Amino acid sequence: MVVLVRGRSKAIGVYVRARATTTAGDIKDGTYTIYFTTGSRFSACTGRFTRGATYWRFNNRLRFVTTPQSYTVWTVTLYEVSGGNAPTTQISPSAFPAP
Repeated sequence: MVVLVRGRSKAIGVYVRARATTTAGDIKDGTYTIYFTTGSRFSACTGRFTRGATYWRFNNRLRFVTTPQSYTVWTVTLYEVSGGNAPTTQISPSAFPAP
């Protein structure tokens, strides 16, 4: 589960199945913090994994800007990449934005 937060408000949440990719569009201009959780047995009702859940936050925020000629596109991976440039911090379950 990936959640984008703008300010103190959850903007969008997307479930991403293991070894899959997804695209989220129509993200309003602004600066966002990205949170994600991994685990097994995802509960759509609670928006959380019921087994082996870990919770993470990207340390750097992402800025989205739209102009008449262009728009921002970001690609993130939810696993460690050798030589990657997006450090993350493990957080407590209570710090993960509510679904």
